[in-house]
Amino acid sequence: MIKLIVSDIDGTLVPDGSHEMNPELLDVIMKIRENGVQFAAASGRQWASIEQVFDPIKEKIFYLSDNGAYVGCHGRQLFVHPIERSLVEELVKDIRKAG
Repeated sequence: MIKLIVSDIDGTLVPDGSHEMNPELLDVIMKIRENGVQFAAASGRQWASIEQVFDPIKEKIFYLSDNGAYVGCHGRQLFVHPIERSLVEELVKDIRKAG
């Protein structure tokens, strides 16, 4: 029995970089939920960008965003794993040196 469907967004559900999804896909997602199957949108995008794509049903699906650093559902954060600030600062210094 299928309990969860996870799909990439860019190039799968919407054209790369777009925020416009075919409304029929939103209807399909709601129909699978009615049959007891959860839906998760997975992307390297930030969660706010995913919410924009799925706005009409954004509180009814799971999000796997920020390249796996954020997992949320129904308007709640379930898992957040940000990059340590010191690591970001180190990366920025290294990139500036290389440029």
